Order: sequence, then C-alpha cells, then structure tokens
Amino acid sequence: MRSECPVCRYLRTVNGVSAALYIDFDNVFSGLVDLDPVAAVSFAEHPARWLSRLVDEYPVDGPRRWTVRRCYLNAAGSARHPDPDRPRIPFAPFRRPFVQAGFEVVDCPSLTPQGKNAADIRLTVDVLDALHGPTRYDEFVIASADSDFSPLLVRLRAADRRTTLLSTYQPIDALTSVADRHVDGRQLLDLAGGGQPHPAPVLVSVPETPVTRAPKADAEARFARTVRRIYASADAPLALSALGQTLSKDLGPAIRDSKWFGSGTLTKAVGGLCLPNAQLSQRHLWDRTRHQAPRHAG
Repeated sequence: MRSECPVCRYLRTVNGVSAALYIDFDNVFSGLVDLDPVAAVSFAEHPARWLSRLVDEYPVDGPRRWTVRRCYLNAAGSARHPDPDRPRIPFAPFRRPFVQAGFEVVDCPSLTPQGKNAADIRLTVDVLDALHGPTRYDEFVIASADSDFSPLLVRLRAADRRTTLLSTYQPIDALTSVADRHVDGRQLLDLAGGGQPHPAPVLVSVPETPVTRAPKADAEARFARTVRRIYASADAPLALSALGQTLSKDLGPAIRDSKWFGSGTLTKAVGGLCLPNAQLSQRHLWDRTRHQAPRHAG
C-alpha cells in the first residue's frame, strides 16, 4: 500500500479501519477439521469469540470495524471427521451461530454431483461490488485457501486496499504473495480455542480417542496429507489407478482393506477431501485452474 498523508492517517485512527470479512465456510471449516475437530467446532459455534480476538491480536492502523460480515455456507454440506468411526460433521447447525454473531449467511447449495457449489463466484462478485461501491472499505479479509481467489487479491491490491488472508489448507504462493497478511490454520485454531483460562484441553481432547482407534484414524490422516501433497505438486491430471497404487505402496494394504475408510472407492474418498479446485472423473483427478482436462475424462 502507498504511504498515507498525515491527515488520512489521523482520520483512520479516529474513525477506525473499515473492514469487510468474507468467509468460504466449507473450505475453512473442512481444513480446520483435518487439523483439530474439537477446535474446528469451537470455531464454527463461537464466531464472535475468534472475531473479537482477530481484532485484538492482529491489529491494523487504528481500531478495526467490521462493516461487512458475510459467510458463504452450504447448509446441506458436511466435513469428513478424521476418525473414520465418527460420522461426518454437518454444516447446518453452524448457520445460527454465525447469524447470531452478526454475519449475513449466504446459502450456497451444491450444484453438481461432486458437491461443487458457487460459493467462490458469489464471494468474488460480492467483493468486487463492495470494491466499486459507494462505501470505502480499507481492508478486505478473505477466509479461504482456494487458489481461485488469487486474481481477486491482485485486484484488491491494485486498488490500494489492505488484504488479509485466513486459510486452513496450505495456500499456494499466488495467494500469500499478494496478501498483506496471512493467518494460517494453526493461528486460526488458536483464535478459536484460545482466550480461555486453560485453552490446552481444547487442543488435546481429540487424542483422548481410545488407543484401539488410533491406528485407523492416523491412517486416514496420513491418507489425506499424502493425497493433498501429490495433488498440489502434480503438473498434469492424476490417473486414479496410479494414485491408488502409490497410496497402497506408501500407506500399506490396510488402505484398500478398509474400503477407502468406508467411502467404498478411491474416487469417493478423494472427493471427500474437498481439494481446492479439484475435478474428478471415474479415472482422473485434476485441478481445473492448473491442468488441462484429460481427453478421456470418463
């Protein structure tokens, strides 16, 4: 951002920094669940708490005022629990806490058999409307690790607006390089679970799962990490048959014996990871923003 004149800086200090917050809930919550399900639920059930701590612990020039709070949520969606013996975590119960915290919740139902919705497009259109609208917003806070938002951040920077990125999945460099500030998943977990006299129990409650479950839960967590690593580094569409062989070799035959952690097929297991920009067919997995769709995608 270019330097401000002393008068503008004084007015910003007196009147506060006008901030607009946009949350891609499905993306953020699913990433938090992979890191810590208990803290993720705390994040979704008590948005007012971490929102207040975000103001206090990540300050800007002058007091931040949330003039826009908008959450894009698929009420029919759900996130996979790291423990395969536990059911998926539905998003619907978290709608009310966000409304009570002053958010405008934008319903984004699934539009494809793979569960894709238009949250990223809705969010982008709303941000651009705000950017070119009559109200001046000093800071735009985007909560998502979806690489589709990198052109949006570039546009906001070109308009000389402060940008803050909140992400849970590891974002690509194209996102973090153009954001003025990046708050990662662990920092978000701290905001969600901290602020209490003893926040540690929130963070360690998940390992209290019985020991007999631990190997299975650990295997699914390793599966998720491995798929995300391979997907992020792929420079071409991934053949699911080859991916399955790699996973079986690296993680052991128990991966297949568990029927892909109850999903039945590798395709469904990968689809449940909600990889950013992922496109799945019966034979391939690819990033629609980085890869050309395979000729025979069926």
